[in-house]
Amino acid sequence: MKPLRLLHICAVYPPFVGGASTYVAEISRRFAAQGHSVTVLTTDIAQIDATWSPHARRIPVLRENLDGVQVERMRIGHLPGAPFSFYALRRLMPLIAPIAPRTLLRAMGRCVPLLVDTQRVRTLLRQPYDLTHIVNITMESPLLAAASVPGPRVCTPFVHIGSDHVLRNYVMPHQMQLLHDSQRVLVQTPREGAALAQLGVNQNSLRLLGMGMNPREAEESDGAEFRRRHGLPPSVPIIAFLGSITRDKGAVPLLEAMQLLWQENNEAVVALAGEIPAPGGFAHAIQQLPEKWRCKVVLPGVLRGREKHDMLAAASVFAMPSRVDSFGIAYLEAWAHGLPVIGADAGGVPDVITHEQDGYILPFGDAQNLAEHIQMLLANPELAATLGNAGKRKMLDQYTWESIFTKVERQYEELT
Repeated sequence: MKPLRLLHICAVYPPFVGGASTYVAEISRRFAAQGHSVTVLTTDIAQIDATWSPHARRIPVLRENLDGVQVERMRIGHLPGAPFSFYALRRLMPLIAPIAPRTLLRAMGRCVPLLVDTQRVRTLLRQPYDLTHIVNITMESPLLAAASVPGPRVCTPFVHIGSDHVLRNYVMPHQMQLLHDSQRVLVQTPREGAALAQLGVNQNSLRLLGMGMNPREAEESDGAEFRRRHGLPPSVPIIAFLGSITRDKGAVPLLEAMQLLWQENNEAVVALAGEIPAPGGFAHAIQQLPEKWRCKVVLPGVLRGREKHDMLAAASVFAMPSRVDSFGIAYLEAWAHGLPVIGADAGGVPDVITHEQDGYILPFGDAQNLAEHIQMLLANPELAATLGNAGKRKMLDQYTWESIFTKVERQYEELT
């Protein structure tokens, strides 16, 4: 493929931790390593709370070259009355979407998040690009700003199809227009593709992609170090969770399930790594937890790289029973350590985890069912190993970043 000038647009980028930011970074680095010119247009969001809170942490460096990728971060601002004005706007938009003019929705969408550096954005978008790739349509303001960039466009929307109250934040008319105007729409699972086709996206533009991980990241992990760091004895089983620590992500149902196990004198601890955004439900849930059980909850914060894999290496079971995942990279990372995984029957997760073959798919929010499956895996280490090893084989066969990049590269070649 000839050298290309590529523009990748996503509201978040590392060091922000999340599936969309990881995806953009992985494909951007690989295109840059092949000699293509890659510019990433993103924001200064360092944690998800910064989307709505003026007091949340930001990334101070607005322009830098990372692994050959030119990263241009736009500062974001907030409407008067933030964070409540943000909550109100985001809840209002899907309610009025069926009747509101698309121009109004686009104007509202430019506030989620609100870009401050509009002149700098316009300057960047006036540069010539051979292809534009936009990512994550629920944080749409940078994507809307790029709607007029000429040339072929690829979109990876990360549509969360887990429930109607979640889906409606991804399929408003101005968001769907971004998909209709894209020559390629890269979906993570067959379920996401089927949902978009039913919503009217041209099936000829849809391509099944998936997500990936780098297996080498797990090879030098040290579970004993994680235990030492958090004062956990070698014999205590660890149930691991990795992601935004919210009810929708499954953290609250998991805490409820652990309480059921602790009532039966189970000695396992739960380690939940990630941000605890407000709102999200978890802060209230842990405040209600009896003091005698709080010592069984480990909250190491956002873990990256080696520290993340140390936690997974120490764990016996990985549980992220989420209803807001279009795929779930964390399941792949857990499989890299041979862990059995538990997800929820929501979103694209049932296309990732094969029930009773490499993990379990359970109804979202069913703490009793979740507790029973965790207990079963802890009591049957051979079963846990069988499921975890099957997941590891699947990850290695289908879901490495090398294989995902090859699929993306093929789409770029067809369009340029």
